[in-house]
Amino acid sequence: MPETLNGGKLTALEPGFVERVGRKLRNTLDVWFGPDLPMAPSAPAGTPPRTLDYPVGYNINIQPRNMEPISFDQMRSLADSFDLVRLCIETRKDQVSRMPWAFRLKTQPGAPKRSANTSNSAISGNDDEEQDPRLTQLTDFFSYPDREHSWQQWVRLLLEDLLVLDAPVLVPIVSQEGELWSPGKTLYALEVIDGSTIARKIDAMGRTPASPAIAYQQILKGLPAVDFTADQLIYRPRNVRAHKFFGFSPVEQIILTINIGLRRQIHLLNYYTEGNVPEALAQVPKEWSADQISEFQEWFDSALAGNSARRRRITFVPECGNLQFTRDPMLKDALDEWITRIVCYAFGLSPQQFVSVMNRATAETSVEQAAAEGLVPILGYLADTINLIVTRHFGFTDIEFVWEQDRTLNPLEQAKIDDIYVRAGVLSIDEVRESLGKHPIGAGNAVITTRGVFPLEIKGAQQNPESPEELQPDETPAAQPGVPS
Repeated sequence: MPETLNGGKLTALEPGFVERVGRKLRNTLDVWFGPDLPMAPSAPAGTPPRTLDYPVGYNINIQPRNMEPISFDQMRSLADSFDLVRLCIETRKDQVSRMPWAFRLKTQPGAPKRSANTSNSAISGNDDEEQDPRLTQLTDFFSYPDREHSWQQWVRLLLEDLLVLDAPVLVPIVSQEGELWSPGKTLYALEVIDGSTIARKIDAMGRTPASPAIAYQQILKGLPAVDFTADQLIYRPRNVRAHKFFGFSPVEQIILTINIGLRRQIHLLNYYTEGNVPEALAQVPKEWSADQISEFQEWFDSALAGNSARRRRITFVPECGNLQFTRDPMLKDALDEWITRIVCYAFGLSPQQFVSVMNRATAETSVEQAAAEGLVPILGYLADTINLIVTRHFGFTDIEFVWEQDRTLNPLEQAKIDDIYVRAGVLSIDEVRESLGKHPIGAGNAVITTRGVFPLEIKGAQQNPESPEELQPDETPAAQPGVPS
Protein backbone atom coordinates (compact mmCIF):
# COMPACT_ATOMS: atom_id res chain seq x y z
CA MET A 1 0.00 0.00 0.00
CA PRO A 2 1.42 3.42 -0.92
CA GLU A 3 1.94 5.66 2.08
CA THR A 4 -0.10 8.83 2.46
CA LEU A 5 1.43 12.22 3.08
CA ASN A 6 -0.68 15.32 3.76
CA GLY A 7 -3.67 13.78 2.08
CA GLY A 8 -1.69 12.51 -0.97
CA LYS A 9 -0.17 9.19 -1.93
CA LEU A 10 3.53 8.45 -1.79
CA THR A 11 4.63 6.13 -4.66
CA ALA A 12 8.08 4.58 -4.93
CA LEU A 13 10.17 5.52 -7.98
CA GLU A 14 10.58 3.01 -10.78
CA PRO A 15 13.79 0.98 -10.40
CA GLY A 16 16.48 2.40 -12.60
CA PHE A 17 14.94 5.87 -12.79
CA VAL A 18 17.58 7.41 -10.57
CA GLU A 19 20.30 5.64 -12.58
CA ARG A 20 18.97 7.01 -15.89
CA VAL A 21 18.73 10.54 -14.49
CA GLY A 22 22.27 10.32 -13.14
CA ARG A 23 23.59 9.01 -16.46
CA LYS A 24 21.80 11.81 -18.26
CA LEU A 25 23.39 14.42 -16.00
CA ARG A 26 26.84 12.90 -16.36
CA ASN A 27 26.63 12.90 -20.16
CA THR A 28 25.37 16.46 -20.12
CA LEU A 29 27.79 17.92 -17.60
CA ASP A 30 30.92 15.80 -18.10
CA VAL A 31 31.03 16.20 -21.94
CA TRP A 32 30.93 19.66 -23.35
CA PHE A 33 28.03 19.81 -25.81
CA GLY A 34 28.04 16.00 -25.82
CA PRO A 35 26.10 13.72 -28.16
CA ASP A 36 23.67 12.60 -25.45
CA LEU A 37 22.30 9.06 -25.24
CA PRO A 38 20.38 7.31 -28.04
CA MET A 39 16.65 7.12 -27.66
CA ALA A 40 15.37 3.93 -26.12
CA PRO A 41 13.94 1.47 -28.70
CA SER A 42 10.18 1.68 -29.12
CA ALA A 43 9.91 -1.90 -30.39
CA PRO A 44 9.37 -4.67 -27.83
CA ALA A 45 12.44 -6.40 -26.45
CA GLY A 46 13.65 -9.24 -28.65
CA THR A 47 12.43 -7.74 -31.93
CA PRO A 48 14.72 -9.07 -34.71
CA PRO A 49 16.37 -6.64 -37.14
CA ARG A 50 14.55 -6.15 -40.45
CA THR A 51 16.12 -6.22 -43.87
CA LEU A 52 14.10 -3.14 -44.84
CA ASP A 53 11.38 -0.87 -43.49
CA TYR A 54 8.53 -2.68 -45.21
CA PRO A 55 4.95 -1.32 -45.22
CA VAL A 56 2.64 -2.49 -42.47
CA GLY A 57 0.42 -5.34 -43.67
CA TYR A 58 2.51 -5.92 -46.77
CA ASN A 59 1.42 -9.56 -47.17
CA ILE A 60 -2.24 -8.66 -47.62
CA ASN A 61 -1.43 -6.80 -50.85
CA ILE A 62 -2.61 -8.91 -53.74
CA GLN A 63 -1.24 -7.42 -56.95
CA PRO A 64 2.52 -7.81 -57.53
CA ARG A 65 4.51 -4.54 -57.66
CA ASN A 66 1.45 -2.47 -56.76
CA MET A 67 3.65 -0.29 -54.55
CA GLU A 68 6.22 0.38 -57.27
CA PRO A 69 6.00 3.35 -59.68
CA ILE A 70 6.62 1.07 -62.69
CA SER A 71 4.44 -2.00 -63.15
CA PHE A 72 5.29 -5.25 -64.89
CA ASP A 73 2.84 -4.48 -67.69
CA GLN A 74 4.48 -1.11 -68.35
CA MET A 75 7.95 -2.66 -68.61
CA ARG A 76 6.71 -5.28 -71.05
CA SER A 77 4.92 -2.67 -73.14
CA LEU A 78 8.05 -0.51 -73.35
CA ALA A 79 10.27 -3.48 -74.24
CA ASP A 80 7.92 -4.48 -77.06
CA SER A 81 7.29 -0.95 -78.36
CA PHE A 82 10.88 0.29 -78.70
CA ASP A 83 12.44 -1.80 -81.46
CA LEU A 84 16.02 -1.13 -80.32
CA VAL A 85 15.33 -2.64 -76.89
CA ARG A 86 13.61 -5.64 -78.43
CA LEU A 87 16.58 -6.22 -80.77
CA CYS A 88 18.98 -6.15 -77.82
CA ILE A 89 16.83 -8.63 -75.88
CA GLU A 90 16.58 -11.04 -78.80
CA THR A 91 20.30 -10.78 -79.50
CA ARG A 92 21.15 -11.63 -75.92
CA LYS A 93 18.75 -14.58 -76.02
CA ASP A 94 20.40 -15.81 -79.22
CA GLN A 95 23.86 -15.60 -77.65
CA VAL A 96 22.91 -17.54 -74.52
CA SER A 97 20.76 -20.18 -76.20
CA ARG A 98 23.53 -21.19 -78.62
CA MET A 99 26.14 -21.73 -75.89
CA PRO A 100 27.11 -25.40 -75.41
CA TRP A 101 26.81 -26.79 -71.89
CA ALA A 102 27.49 -29.97 -69.95
CA PHE A 103 27.40 -31.53 -66.49
CA ARG A 104 30.53 -32.75 -64.73
CA LEU A 105 31.66 -34.05 -61.37
CA LYS A 106 32.84 -31.33 -59.03
CA THR A 107 36.54 -31.09 -58.44
CA GLN A 108 37.50 -32.25 -54.98
CA PRO A 109 39.84 -30.04 -52.90
CA GLY A 110 43.44 -30.65 -53.93
CA ALA A 111 42.52 -32.54 -57.11
CA PRO A 112 43.23 -31.17 -60.60
CA LYS A 113 40.33 -29.39 -62.27
CA ARG A 114 38.26 -31.32 -64.78
CA SER A 115 37.19 -30.05 -68.14
CA ALA A 116 33.53 -29.64 -69.02
CA ASN A 117 34.12 -32.00 -71.95
CA THR A 118 33.60 -35.54 -70.67
CA SER A 119 35.92 -36.92 -73.34
CA ASN A 120 38.83 -35.47 -71.40
CA SER A 121 38.34 -38.03 -68.66
CA ALA A 122 40.63 -40.42 -70.52
CA ILE A 123 43.47 -37.93 -70.25
CA SER A 124 43.00 -37.36 -66.56
CA GLY A 125 43.07 -41.05 -65.85
CA ASN A 126 39.62 -40.92 -64.23
CA ASP A 127 36.68 -42.41 -66.11
CA ASP A 128 34.11 -41.66 -63.38
CA GLU A 129 32.34 -39.17 -65.63
CA GLU A 130 31.95 -41.71 -68.42
CA GLN A 131 30.51 -44.29 -66.01
CA ASP A 132 28.34 -42.02 -63.84
CA PRO A 133 24.71 -42.42 -65.05
CA ARG A 134 23.66 -39.27 -63.19
CA LEU A 135 25.42 -37.10 -65.77
CA THR A 136 23.37 -38.72 -68.52
CA GLN A 137 20.21 -38.33 -66.45
CA LEU A 138 20.76 -34.60 -65.99
CA THR A 139 21.73 -34.07 -69.62
CA ASP A 140 18.60 -35.85 -70.84
CA PHE A 141 16.38 -33.93 -68.42
CA PHE A 142 17.66 -30.47 -69.36
CA SER A 143 17.48 -31.27 -73.06
CA TYR A 144 13.70 -30.82 -72.59
CA PRO A 145 13.34 -29.28 -69.12
CA ASP A 146 9.55 -28.80 -69.27
CA ARG A 147 8.83 -31.86 -71.43
CA GLU A 148 7.57 -29.52 -74.18
CA HIS A 149 10.30 -27.07 -75.18
CA SER A 150 13.89 -27.86 -76.07
CA TRP A 151 16.77 -26.33 -74.12
CA GLN A 152 17.06 -23.38 -76.49
CA GLN A 153 13.34 -22.59 -76.35
CA TRP A 154 13.21 -23.10 -72.60
CA VAL A 155 16.15 -20.83 -71.82
CA ARG A 156 14.72 -18.14 -74.11
CA LEU A 157 11.48 -18.24 -72.11
CA LEU A 158 13.46 -17.79 -68.92
CA LEU A 159 15.61 -14.98 -70.32
CA GLU A 160 12.58 -12.98 -71.45
CA ASP A 161 11.37 -12.39 -67.90
CA LEU A 162 14.96 -12.03 -66.67
CA LEU A 163 15.83 -9.18 -69.06
CA VAL A 164 12.45 -7.41 -69.12
CA LEU A 165 11.09 -7.90 -65.58
CA ASP A 166 14.00 -9.42 -63.64
CA ALA A 167 11.41 -11.83 -62.28
CA PRO A 168 12.29 -15.28 -63.70
CA VAL A 169 10.14 -17.99 -62.12
CA LEU A 170 10.47 -21.77 -62.32
CA VAL A 171 8.00 -24.24 -60.84
CA PRO A 172 9.27 -27.81 -60.26
CA ILE A 173 6.47 -30.34 -60.80
CA VAL A 174 6.41 -34.11 -60.37
CA SER A 175 3.58 -35.18 -62.69
CA GLN A 176 1.73 -34.25 -65.86
CA GLU A 177 -1.14 -32.96 -63.74
CA GLY A 178 1.09 -30.21 -62.32
CA GLU A 179 1.59 -31.62 -58.81
CA LEU A 180 4.11 -29.45 -56.98
CA TRP A 181 7.45 -30.88 -55.95
CA SER A 182 8.13 -31.93 -52.38
CA PRO A 183 11.19 -33.57 -50.78
CA GLY A 184 11.49 -37.22 -51.69
CA LYS A 185 9.64 -36.97 -55.01
CA THR A 186 11.21 -37.31 -58.46
CA LEU A 187 11.29 -34.14 -60.53
CA TYR A 188 9.18 -34.45 -63.69
CA ALA A 189 9.58 -31.02 -65.30
CA LEU A 190 10.57 -27.39 -64.72
CA GLU A 191 7.84 -25.04 -65.87
CA VAL A 192 8.63 -21.42 -66.74
CA ILE A 193 5.67 -19.33 -65.60
CA ASP A 194 4.84 -15.66 -65.97
CA GLY A 195 6.82 -13.75 -63.33
CA SER A 196 4.32 -10.88 -63.33
CA THR A 197 1.71 -13.18 -61.73
CA ILE A 198 3.82 -13.95 -58.66
CA ALA A 199 3.37 -11.91 -55.48
CA ARG A 200 6.16 -12.24 -52.91
CA LYS A 201 5.43 -12.65 -49.21
CA ILE A 202 7.75 -11.81 -46.34
CA ASP A 203 8.27 -12.77 -42.70
CA ALA A 204 8.78 -10.45 -39.73
CA MET A 205 12.39 -9.78 -40.78
CA GLY A 206 11.42 -8.92 -44.35
CA ARG A 207 12.90 -12.13 -45.76
CA THR A 208 11.27 -14.88 -47.80
CA PRO A 209 9.47 -17.20 -45.33
CA ALA A 210 10.98 -20.65 -44.97
CA SER A 211 8.96 -23.76 -45.76
CA PRO A 212 6.24 -24.74 -44.82
CA ALA A 213 5.05 -21.09 -44.60
CA ILE A 214 3.58 -19.49 -47.71
CA ALA A 215 6.35 -17.64 -49.56
CA TYR A 216 4.67 -16.80 -52.89
CA GLN A 217 1.19 -16.52 -54.34
CA GLN A 218 0.16 -16.66 -57.96
CA ILE A 219 -2.43 -14.01 -58.76
CA LEU A 220 -4.88 -14.97 -61.51
CA LYS A 221 -7.85 -12.82 -62.57
CA GLY A 222 -6.93 -10.43 -59.78
CA LEU A 223 -7.35 -13.06 -57.04
CA PRO A 224 -4.91 -15.33 -55.14
CA ALA A 225 -5.02 -18.66 -56.97
CA VAL A 226 -2.06 -20.83 -55.88
CA ASP A 227 0.12 -20.81 -52.75
CA PHE A 228 3.79 -21.81 -52.96
CA THR A 229 6.38 -22.50 -50.30
CA ALA A 230 10.01 -21.56 -50.81
CA ASP A 231 10.74 -25.16 -51.91
CA GLN A 232 7.88 -25.32 -54.42
CA LEU A 233 8.83 -22.29 -56.51
CA ILE A 234 12.18 -20.94 -57.73
CA TYR A 235 12.03 -17.15 -57.80
CA ARG A 236 15.49 -15.78 -58.53
CA PRO A 237 15.80 -12.14 -59.62
CA ARG A 238 19.32 -11.36 -60.78
CA ASN A 239 19.65 -7.74 -59.64
CA VAL A 240 18.36 -7.77 -56.06
CA ARG A 241 18.50 -4.77 -53.73
CA ALA A 242 18.09 -4.63 -49.96
CA HIS A 243 15.41 -1.93 -50.02
CA LYS A 244 13.25 -3.52 -52.73
CA PHE A 245 11.15 -6.68 -52.97
CA PHE A 246 11.62 -7.10 -56.71
CA GLY A 247 14.56 -7.13 -59.11
CA PHE A 248 15.86 -4.23 -61.19
CA SER A 249 15.81 -5.25 -64.85
CA PRO A 250 17.77 -3.55 -67.66
CA VAL A 251 14.48 -2.27 -69.09
CA GLU A 252 13.56 -0.58 -65.81
CA GLN A 253 17.05 0.93 -65.48
CA ILE A 254 16.75 2.84 -68.78
CA ILE A 255 13.03 3.51 -68.74
CA LEU A 256 13.50 7.26 -69.22
CA THR A 257 15.80 6.70 -72.21
CA ILE A 258 13.24 4.31 -73.71
CA ASN A 259 10.54 6.97 -73.37
CA ILE A 260 12.73 9.52 -75.14
CA GLY A 261 13.50 7.03 -77.91
CA LEU A 262 9.82 6.21 -78.38
CA ARG A 263 8.91 9.87 -78.71
CA ARG A 264 11.77 10.31 -81.12
CA GLN A 265 10.41 7.52 -83.29
CA ILE A 266 6.87 8.90 -83.11
CA HIS A 267 8.18 12.28 -84.31
CA LEU A 268 9.92 10.54 -87.22
CA LEU A 269 6.77 8.59 -88.07
CA ASN A 270 4.68 11.76 -88.07
CA TYR A 271 7.09 13.28 -90.57
CA TYR A 272 5.99 10.67 -93.12
CA THR A 273 2.32 10.41 -92.14
CA GLU A 274 1.27 13.85 -90.88
CA GLY A 275 2.00 17.52 -91.57
CA ASN A 276 1.00 20.07 -94.21
CA VAL A 277 4.34 21.40 -95.46
CA PRO A 278 4.52 21.07 -99.29
CA GLU A 279 7.64 20.48 -101.37
CA ALA A 280 7.92 24.14 -102.37
CA LEU A 281 6.02 27.43 -102.07
CA ALA A 282 5.59 29.74 -105.08
CA GLN A 283 4.28 33.29 -104.81
CA VAL A 284 1.63 34.33 -107.32
CA PRO A 285 0.81 37.93 -108.32
CA LYS A 286 -1.11 39.69 -105.62
CA GLU A 287 -3.82 40.62 -108.12
CA TRP A 288 -4.90 37.00 -108.47
CA SER A 289 -8.03 35.91 -106.67
CA ALA A 290 -8.44 32.66 -104.76
CA ASP A 291 -10.36 31.13 -107.69
CA GLN A 292 -7.57 32.01 -110.10
CA ILE A 293 -4.95 30.46 -107.80
CA SER A 294 -7.05 27.29 -107.46
CA GLU A 295 -7.64 27.07 -111.21
CA PHE A 296 -3.96 27.48 -112.00
CA GLN A 297 -3.02 24.89 -109.36
CA GLU A 298 -5.42 22.35 -110.86
CA TRP A 299 -4.06 22.93 -114.37
CA PHE A 300 -0.45 22.66 -113.22
CA ASP A 301 -1.08 19.42 -111.29
CA SER A 302 -3.05 17.81 -114.12
CA ALA A 303 -0.36 18.66 -116.62
CA LEU A 304 2.51 17.15 -114.63
CA ALA A 305 1.04 14.58 -112.24
CA GLY A 306 1.88 11.05 -113.41
CA ASN A 307 3.56 12.31 -116.58
CA SER A 308 7.29 11.72 -116.19
CA ALA A 309 8.08 12.73 -119.76
CA ARG A 310 6.27 16.07 -119.36
CA ARG A 311 8.24 16.82 -116.20
CA ARG A 312 11.49 16.70 -118.15
CA ARG A 313 10.31 19.48 -120.50
CA ILE A 314 10.33 23.21 -119.99
CA THR A 315 7.01 24.48 -118.62
CA PHE A 316 6.13 28.12 -119.25
CA VAL A 317 4.09 29.78 -116.53
CA PRO A 318 3.18 33.40 -115.82
CA GLU A 319 5.41 35.43 -113.59
CA CYS A 320 4.63 34.11 -110.13
CA GLY A 321 7.16 35.78 -107.91
CA ASN A 322 9.71 33.96 -105.82
CA LEU A 323 9.96 30.15 -105.50
CA GLN A 324 10.89 28.89 -102.02
CA PHE A 325 11.74 25.22 -101.38
CA THR A 326 10.96 24.02 -97.89
CA ARG A 327 13.85 22.38 -95.99
CA ASP A 328 13.52 18.87 -94.65
CA PRO A 329 14.12 18.53 -90.93
CA MET A 330 17.13 16.61 -89.65
CA LEU A 331 15.87 13.05 -89.30
CA LYS A 332 19.00 11.68 -87.57
CA ASP A 333 21.47 13.37 -85.25
CA ALA A 334 23.77 12.67 -82.30
CA LEU A 335 20.81 12.03 -80.00
CA ASP A 336 19.92 8.83 -81.85
CA GLU A 337 23.45 7.48 -81.45
CA TRP A 338 23.50 8.44 -77.77
CA ILE A 339 20.21 6.60 -77.13
CA THR A 340 21.59 3.58 -78.98
CA ARG A 341 24.75 3.51 -76.89
CA ILE A 342 22.79 3.71 -73.62
CA VAL A 343 20.42 0.89 -74.59
CA CYS A 344 23.22 -1.38 -75.80
CA TYR A 345 25.27 -0.69 -72.68
CA ALA A 346 22.33 -1.57 -70.43
CA PHE A 347 22.14 -5.00 -72.06
CA GLY A 348 25.91 -5.47 -72.28
CA LEU A 349 26.02 -5.41 -76.09
CA SER A 350 28.32 -3.63 -78.50
CA PRO A 351 26.69 -0.73 -80.42
CA GLN A 352 28.96 -1.16 -83.45
CA GLN A 353 26.09 -2.22 -85.73
CA PHE A 354 24.24 1.04 -85.10
CA VAL A 355 26.93 3.72 -84.91
CA SER A 356 28.56 5.31 -87.93
CA VAL A 357 32.17 5.89 -86.78
CA MET A 358 33.97 2.81 -85.43
CA ASN A 359 37.12 1.32 -86.92
CA ARG A 360 37.83 -2.40 -86.99
CA ALA A 361 40.12 -2.50 -83.96
CA THR A 362 37.67 -0.49 -81.86
CA ALA A 363 34.78 -2.70 -82.98
CA GLU A 364 36.59 -5.92 -82.00
CA THR A 365 37.51 -4.46 -78.62
CA SER A 366 33.90 -3.38 -78.11
CA VAL A 367 32.61 -6.87 -78.87
CA GLU A 368 35.07 -8.52 -76.46
CA GLN A 369 34.26 -6.01 -73.73
CA ALA A 370 30.54 -6.51 -74.21
CA ALA A 371 30.96 -10.29 -73.92
CA ALA A 372 32.93 -9.92 -70.69
CA GLU A 373 30.60 -7.36 -69.14
CA GLY A 374 27.25 -8.60 -70.41
CA LEU A 375 27.24 -12.24 -71.50
CA VAL A 376 29.51 -13.79 -68.88
CA PRO A 377 27.50 -12.51 -65.85
CA ILE A 378 24.26 -13.88 -67.31
CA LEU A 379 25.88 -17.23 -68.00
CA GLY A 380 27.12 -17.29 -64.42
CA TYR A 381 23.64 -16.51 -63.13
CA LEU A 382 22.05 -19.31 -65.17
CA ALA A 383 24.72 -21.81 -64.11
CA ASP A 384 24.17 -20.90 -60.46
CA THR A 385 20.41 -21.36 -60.86
CA ILE A 386 20.75 -24.78 -62.50
CA ASN A 387 23.26 -25.89 -59.87
CA LEU A 388 20.68 -24.96 -57.22
CA ILE A 389 18.12 -27.16 -58.98
CA VAL A 390 20.59 -30.05 -59.24
CA THR A 391 21.37 -29.84 -55.52
CA ARG A 392 17.88 -29.19 -54.18
CA HIS A 393 15.62 -31.20 -56.49
CA PHE A 394 17.94 -34.00 -57.65
CA GLY A 395 20.03 -34.31 -54.50
CA PHE A 396 23.35 -34.41 -56.40
CA THR A 397 25.84 -32.36 -54.40
CA ASP A 398 28.92 -33.51 -56.31
CA ILE A 399 27.75 -32.53 -59.82
CA GLU A 400 27.82 -29.08 -61.37
CA PHE A 401 26.56 -27.40 -64.53
CA VAL A 402 29.19 -25.69 -66.68
CA TRP A 403 29.29 -23.81 -69.96
CA GLU A 404 31.61 -25.16 -72.59
CA GLN A 405 33.73 -23.01 -74.86
CA ASP A 406 31.76 -21.21 -77.55
CA ARG A 407 33.39 -22.01 -80.91
CA THR A 408 31.18 -19.69 -82.98
CA LEU A 409 32.57 -16.30 -81.98
CA ASN A 410 35.78 -16.13 -84.01
CA PRO A 411 36.84 -19.26 -85.97
CA LEU A 412 40.34 -17.95 -86.68
CA GLU A 413 41.04 -17.18 -83.04
CA GLN A 414 39.56 -20.53 -82.02
CA ALA A 415 41.86 -22.33 -84.46
CA LYS A 416 44.88 -20.62 -82.90
CA ILE A 417 43.72 -21.64 -79.43
CA ASP A 418 43.21 -25.25 -80.51
CA ASP A 419 46.67 -25.32 -82.04
CA ILE A 420 48.24 -24.07 -78.81
CA TYR A 421 46.28 -26.57 -76.71
CA VAL A 422 47.27 -29.52 -78.91
CA ARG A 423 50.95 -28.55 -79.00
CA ALA A 424 50.97 -28.08 -75.21
CA GLY A 425 49.25 -31.41 -74.59
CA VAL A 426 46.15 -29.84 -73.06
CA LEU A 427 43.88 -31.37 -75.73
CA SER A 428 44.42 -34.23 -78.14
CA ILE A 429 43.84 -34.09 -81.87
CA ASP A 430 40.80 -36.34 -81.57
CA GLU A 431 39.28 -34.12 -78.89
CA VAL A 432 39.60 -31.07 -81.10
CA ARG A 433 38.02 -32.99 -83.99
CA GLU A 434 35.14 -34.09 -81.77
CA SER A 435 34.53 -30.49 -80.67
CA LEU A 436 34.32 -29.56 -84.37
CA GLY A 437 31.75 -32.30 -84.95
CA LYS A 438 34.14 -34.54 -86.90
CA HIS A 439 34.99 -38.20 -86.38
CA PRO A 440 38.22 -39.04 -84.54
CA ILE A 441 41.11 -40.35 -86.60
CA GLY A 442 42.60 -42.55 -83.90
CA ALA A 443 45.47 -40.23 -83.02
CA GLY A 444 44.70 -40.77 -79.35
CA ASN A 445 46.30 -38.62 -76.69
CA ALA A 446 49.35 -37.08 -78.27
CA VAL A 447 51.44 -33.95 -78.22
CA ILE A 448 52.86 -32.25 -81.32
CA THR A 449 56.48 -31.10 -81.23
CA THR A 450 59.01 -30.02 -83.82
CA ARG A 451 60.14 -33.65 -84.05
CA GLY A 452 56.66 -35.01 -84.78
CA VAL A 453 53.61 -36.37 -82.96
CA PHE A 454 54.28 -38.32 -79.76
CA PRO A 455 51.75 -40.18 -77.54
CA LEU A 456 51.17 -39.40 -73.89
CA GLU A 457 50.99 -42.01 -71.18
CA ILE A 458 49.54 -41.76 -67.67
CA LYS A 459 52.03 -42.75 -65.03
CA GLY A 460 50.54 -44.16 -61.87
CA ALA A 461 46.94 -43.83 -63.06
CA GLN A 462 46.18 -47.52 -62.54
CA GLN A 463 47.86 -47.70 -59.15
CA ASN A 464 46.19 -44.61 -57.77
CA PRO A 465 43.30 -43.48 -59.99
CA GLU A 466 41.98 -41.04 -57.40
CA SER A 467 45.14 -38.95 -57.53
CA PRO A 468 46.32 -38.92 -61.15
CA GLU A 469 49.71 -37.40 -61.73
CA GLU A 470 50.45 -34.90 -64.44
CA LEU A 471 50.71 -36.22 -67.97
CA GLN A 472 54.27 -36.92 -69.09
CA PRO A 473 55.48 -37.85 -72.57
CA ASP A 474 57.22 -41.18 -73.05
CA GLU A 475 60.91 -41.20 -72.28
CA THR A 476 61.59 -42.89 -75.63
CA PRO A 477 59.06 -41.32 -77.95
CA ALA A 478 58.34 -42.81 -81.32
CA ALA A 479 56.70 -40.96 -84.16
CA GLN A 480 53.21 -42.08 -85.14
CA PRO A 481 53.06 -44.11 -88.36
CA GLY A 482 52.10 -42.05 -91.37
CA VAL A 483 52.74 -38.73 -89.60
CA PRO A 484 55.71 -36.80 -90.97
CA SER A 485 58.27 -35.67 -88.43
